[in-house]
Amino acid sequence: VLSQLTLQESGPGLVKILSLNCVVSFGSVTSSYYWNWIRQRPGRALEWMGYWTGSTS
Repeated sequence: VLSQLTLQESGPGLVKILSLNCVVSFGSVTSSYYWNWIRQRPGRALEWMGYWTGSTS
């Protein structure tokens, strides 16, 4: 299963668009779960980036 998430952050003079991809190689992806994207840059704290519920609506 391949999922793709697009995030857009905006503010005064700032627009950032980020695409994240995830490949699930086992099991199934359903709307019963929240799939979160979290990153950690070197020397930095964990940073939540977004989530996907499995819903297409």
